[in-house]
Amino acid sequence: MRGLFYNLKNFNEDISAWNTSKVEDMLSMFEDADNFNQALNNWDVSKVKTMKNMFRGAISFNQPLNKWNVSEVIDMSEMFEAAYKFNQALNSWDVSNVKDMSYMFNNAKEFNKPLDNWNVSNVEDMSHMFSNAKKFNQPINSWNISKVEYMDYMFDEAKSFNQSLNLWDVSNVKNMHCMFCEAKSFNQDLSMWKVRGTTFTVNMFLGSPLENREPKWKGH
Repeated sequence: MRGLFYNLKNFNEDISAWNTSKVEDMLSMFEDADNFNQALNNWDVSKVKTMKNMFRGAISFNQPLNKWNVSEVIDMSEMFEAAYKFNQALNSWDVSNVKDMSYMFNNAKEFNKPLDNWNVSNVEDMSHMFSNAKKFNQPINSWNISKVEYMDYMFDEAKSFNQSLNLWDVSNVKNMHCMFCEAKSFNQDLSMWKVRGTTFTVNMFLGSPLENREPKWKGH
């Protein structure tokens, strides 16, 4: 179903009864489908491997997806990027096989739902994950992010976010460039983080309350 409704600006038909039980690829399925806003919660997506760009730019979409079994999905990058209205519960999702969440909620301006139940222990890329997600402010301190290597721009312009992250194991992160750039509310203690001396942290807090009092990490 890759790109099936891509850029179909006026498409908004009821497809809730479709049998999707054998589908493995939903990449860009509703990307830039500007008017689409129909129920999909009963779809069987249990074999889908990629949902990359699935609702990217689907600016009207705001339907429940909490019943989806996404346990086989590996790639959720850009899944809700610029899905301006999307604000639905996703905390029940099994994301334990996902490796890429980069740009997942980038520019998802309304999204602000709990995600603390997510098992993100296999995710390697969270770059731009919540960048410009202006309303997101949910606790995610419980996440096991020990495999994550890329967090550049993760909370860039996430203007509401101000949650504790002190429990995160960031020892494998290679890039934190601009991680909290313009995160105007973020003012948390990260001094306990074990940041590698080789990790790229330039402009990590630019434009945030921590810009002039950055944490002191050994080797930085």
